[in-house]
Amino acid sequence: MGPQLQLAVIDVKPGAALESQSGLQMLRPRIYGAWAQPPGPKRVAAIVMHPTSNFMGHYLITPLAERGVACMGLNSRYAGNDTLLLMERVIQDLGAGVQFLRAQGYDKVVLVGNSGGASLAAFYQAQAERLTIERMLDGDPAQLSPQDLPPVQGLALCAAHEGRSTLMRDWIDPSVFDEDDPLAANFDVDMYDERNGPPYPAAFIAHFRAAQQDRLRRIDQWVLARLALLLRQKAPGSPRDQVFVIHRTHADPRFLDLALDANDREVGSVWGQGATGARAVNYAASQASRVLGNVDWSAV
Repeated sequence: MGPQLQLAVIDVKPGAALESQSGLQMLRPRIYGAWAQPPGPKRVAAIVMHPTSNFMGHYLITPLAERGVACMGLNSRYAGNDTLLLMERVIQDLGAGVQFLRAQGYDKVVLVGNSGGASLAAFYQAQAERLTIERMLDGDPAQLSPQDLPPVQGLALCAAHEGRSTLMRDWIDPSVFDEDDPLAANFDVDMYDERNGPPYPAAFIAHFRAAQQDRLRRIDQWVLARLALLLRQKAPGSPRDQVFVIHRTHADPRFLDLALDANDREVGSVWGQGATGARAVNYAASQASRVLGNVDWSAV
């Protein structure tokens, strides 16, 4: 019988008002992890964590423990909830996980950054070595301290992507011309319209990439305007945040034209969905960055 999974229940600092529907979670916020440790001396422990995905069943936990490395799949307070995600709070949660393993007797802790956890791990260690964040993007105090972020002894990145902002830049569908209509599409920059390819001509790619930036700018301008409006609300109980939907965020010509990024993958496949997966994910109701918060988080 291999190493047995154990449940980790870790108290973390309160975050923002109304960031949970549970009064208990807001008053005494906790995060959860599943971990396994090998028998014998406590040499090294690893944490694998994603900003919002549930990593308590991560495939590395047991294999690493069988090879002498204690491993914990840790969830942030935003597991399954992109809407309220604040990366500054996620690194605070990750720091609580590091402190938990140190309290178990592991002096050497490493972070395994898998998929979206890679940029998280790098972000954590950068701030742990030199804390520079004083305020959130909306101006509120970040409430981070060096004590929240004990440095780790190593990073290991596997199946890593380049970060959420880069994915949004490269994947957002520029054919959307009405942010309130998830089906509307401008033919000229619709990579899923067969009249455009694949293969995609260089002129189409250049037009497509420019249109992606145009859509991102339009969204940014709308968000900033809404945030400014929220900040002007002074009456007690006034709205402090707003959620919004970004339709179609899985459109990169490389998904269908392997000449742009050649390897042995199946054309159009994503997450086991087969050849039509990319288009299906693009139109799905619950995929990457679909529901986000236009947030002015006030400290509790």
